[in-house]
Amino acid sequence: MANKQFRLIIRKLKEMFNIVQLLNKIKEAQSNNVSPSEQLKYYEELKVEIFTYIVAEIYAIAFFITYLRVQLSMISGVMYHENQINKSSTMSDGNSLLKDTTSRYYMFIGLLENFHQKGIEHLVGIVRNLVKKSFHNLKITDKVTLKDVLKNLNEIKSNWNESFECLIEENVLHVYRHCDQQQQQQRQNSSTDDGSIADDENAVKCKLLNEYKACSKFIDEMIDITKLSDFRTVMENCIDIGYSNLFDFINECFIQFEQQQNSQQTMESRQFINPHQINVVLIKLLPLIWQQVHQNDSDDDNNANRNSSSNRNDNRSSEFCENEKRNRNALLVQFLLCSDSLTCFAANIYEAFCNEMPTRKNIGLSTID
Repeated sequence: MANKQFRLIIRKLKEMFNIVQLLNKIKEAQSNNVSPSEQLKYYEELKVEIFTYIVAEIYAIAFFITYLRVQLSMISGVMYHENQINKSSTMSDGNSLLKDTTSRYYMFIGLLENFHQKGIEHLVGIVRNLVKKSFHNLKITDKVTLKDVLKNLNEIKSNWNESFECLIEENVLHVYRHCDQQQQQQRQNSSTDDGSIADDENAVKCKLLNEYKACSKFIDEMIDITKLSDFRTVMENCIDIGYSNLFDFINECFIQFEQQQNSQQTMESRQFINPHQINVVLIKLLPLIWQQVHQNDSDDDNNANRNSSSNRNDNRSSEFCENEKRNRNALLVQFLLCSDSLTCFAANIYEAFCNEMPTRKNIGLSTID
C-alpha cells in the first residue's frame, strides 16, 4: 500500500512542477539565439523548481508515511478492542454485539486522499518559499561545491524547524479538518431530509450517518495525536532520514558529473573521486540532477517489466529488492516504515487503542531513549 501511494505522491508532485516545460524553453532559447540574460532567467527559475521538487519529496513522503502508520495503528487497535468485546458478548448470550463496521475504517483511511491534494500543495508552497530564500545568493553562474549545496539545503531544514509545530498543525488541518467539515455538511443534509423517503433508503442514510460519526471520532483522535510532542519527534526523525537520503543523492550527482567529464579515461586509469573536491558551475549541475531524479522515478515503474523479461527464473521477492535498490525514494519509504521511532510510536498507539479510546497522555515514545 505504501509503495502504491508513494507513486501517487511522485505523480502529483510532477504535475505541480513545470520543470520539463522549462527545459524545453531553454532548448528553444538556445536554438533561437535568445539573449543570454533571457536564458539565465529560465535557469534561475529552473534552479528554484528543481531544488523545491527534491526537498518537497522529503516532506511529502515523511508526512504521508507518518500519517499512514498512525492511522493504521489506530484502526488495528480499535479492531482488536471491538473484536474482544464481540467475543465476550457472543460467549455470554450467543449474540454478536458488533456488526460489520469496516466501512468506517475505509472512510478514515480514505481521508489520505486529501493529502494528495491539499496536503502536498501546502508542503510545496512552504518549501518553494524556503528554497527561494536559501538559494537567493547562489547564482546560476556560480561555481559550487558539494559543501555549498548541502549548506543551502541545511538552511532550508533549519528554517523549516523554526516553525515546525505550526506547519504540522496547518498541514493536519488541510488533511483532516477539511474532510471533517465536509462530513459534517453531509450529516446535516442527511438529518434535514423529510420523512417521505422509503424505509430502506432511510436505513441506508442512518447507517451512513453513524459511519460519519464514527469517522469523526477517529479524526478528533488523530488531530489530538498530532499535537503530541512525541509526534513531532517522530516526524523530525523521519525528515532527518529523508535529508540523509537527499544528501547521498546530491553526493552521487557530483560524482556522476565528474565521471562524465572524465569519460575518455579507461576504467583502469580512473581513481577514487572525492566529491568535496569537485567544482561545477550550477548551470551545468541542474540538468544532471533532474536527469537523475527522472531516472529514479521512472525506474520504479519500468524496472519490474525489464527484469521479468530478462530474468524469468528469479523469484518475485528478489526482483522487488533489486527494483527498490535502484529507486532512492522507494528505498526511503522502506527506511521510514522500519525506523525505530515511528515503529515504537505506532506500537504505543496500537496498544493504547487496544484497551479503549485513549487520552493524549497515554501515547508516547516511552520505550525510546
